[in-house]
Amino acid sequence: MAKRTKKPKSKQPTARVGRPRSRAVKDKAREVGATTSTSSTSTTKPSQKRRLAMKKAETAEKKLQRKDEESEEITAKRRRLDAIRKRKARVEETEEEHKKRTSSNKERTSRARSEETEDQYRRRKSSNRVSTSRARSEETEGERIRRMLANAERTFKARSEGTETDTLKRRAQNKEHMTVTRSTESPKASESRKEADRKRHNSHVTEDCGIARKDLKVHLKNAQGVVYKEGEEKDAAERGQLRETTLTAWFAANKRCYDELESAGMIPEDVVDCRGIYYVEMPEHFQFTKGKWTLRKNATRSIGRMHFVSPRDQKRFALRVMLLNVTDAKSYEDLQTVGGVFYEKFVDAAKAAGYLTEDIFYEKSLEEAASFHSAPQLRGFFVTLLMFGEIHNAEELWYRFVDDFSEDFLYKHLPKEKAEALAYNDLIDRMNAMGEKLDKWMSLGYERIIPDDVIDFDYCSKEGDRMRSTLVAEQEEVVKAVLDAVKSGGGLIYVDGPGGSGKTYVYLTLINILQVSFLGLAMV
Repeated sequence: MAKRTKKPKSKQPTARVGRPRSRAVKDKAREVGATTSTSSTSTTKPSQKRRLAMKKAETAEKKLQRKDEESEEITAKRRRLDAIRKRKARVEETEEEHKKRTSSNKERTSRARSEETEDQYRRRKSSNRVSTSRARSEETEGERIRRMLANAERTFKARSEGTETDTLKRRAQNKEHMTVTRSTESPKASESRKEADRKRHNSHVTEDCGIARKDLKVHLKNAQGVVYKEGEEKDAAERGQLRETTLTAWFAANKRCYDELESAGMIPEDVVDCRGIYYVEMPEHFQFTKGKWTLRKNATRSIGRMHFVSPRDQKRFALRVMLLNVTDAKSYEDLQTVGGVFYEKFVDAAKAAGYLTEDIFYEKSLEEAASFHSAPQLRGFFVTLLMFGEIHNAEELWYRFVDDFSEDFLYKHLPKEKAEALAYNDLIDRMNAMGEKLDKWMSLGYERIIPDDVIDFDYCSKEGDRMRSTLVAEQEEVVKAVLDAVKSGGGLIYVDGPGGSGKTYVYLTLINILQVSFLGLAMV
């Protein structure tokens, strides 16, 4: 039987029609798969964003719920801890980290504020005011002082490093912000702001009467007041000599006025003609800007007020007297020249002119002081005039201002005779403290009255020692802390404790101890 043999396979390659086709299909499948994968990824991203947003919203809602549930005490404690943690983190950061953080904060804040609406702006301002008021009401005295010092240092640093362009830009922004704020404020807020401005600037500026008060400096030659940092005394002294004050500018205005008369025979329109005008009258006619007196550009009414000077400062006191009575002075030397004679001291010049020897001058000085001094301050001023002046009619001045001298005693509803006697006795005590006798000037025969609130120091000493010996450990700790604070310069101390724990007993102990020591203690 013949065996069947297999035909040998041909070694020649045969064409495979389906292979290219399968490759194309696979490539197409890959493309479709990539497209599907990309589309699926793009469809999952919004879903992931939504989930993140929902998670953030839930977290914020939980925080708000937790804040609503917690008590005020826990809230204050949490805020204090957050503030301490933030301050600690900022203290430990490097200069580079600080710059990076502040730059990032500025950029983020600028971007957010540029996109906010007017309504959002007002809500943000209102929220900031509330949070700031709450934070400042909770801070301690030390924290308040540190905050003010940090703000001043930050402002000084920013302005010292800025260019002239930055300064002009900042002033423009401040002016625009002030205009927007004042246009939207209520009448009550406007009145409160004006009152705060009057107190802060020490100038009675009102829109109703249109009168402004300009403070006029009274200082000796090259004795202008300057502010400087420690170690910069020399530079500050040089700046002070170059800086023009209202007084040196008055000298310069008089000098320029007479120089123009001598050279041209007339005074140009752009030059201040201050001939015959007293120093205290300058604000009524001109305005002081950039270190010199210039012509007034608006119709604002102004009055001048020279700084008050105590007669104990004899040089400045005499200088002030000369400024009140002399016009057209071109320098300090002109004030020191009377009748063609130059006097080295202002006191001698004022006496030669008769200003310190006439009692009418002292009467005017007391009248001016009585307009803003309290009764004890006025009595002290009167004693100073007697000591350093040349008063010949002290009794007439006493009777002229007796109601002002005894105003504090009259306020206590004391009889007029008793109030006057107490005021007169106070003058005697002040004179005795200065080593003089009031009888040298006047002796009016008032009876010596012992005030009702005379302190028995022996009793206070014994009582203070007795009460302190009975204190418990916690009370003794409080008393020791208060006494140490008073000896080191004072401070604010808050004594806390439940009712019946002995706080009042501690207060009475401190009062007896400190009255003997002649130290001040105020308790609320």
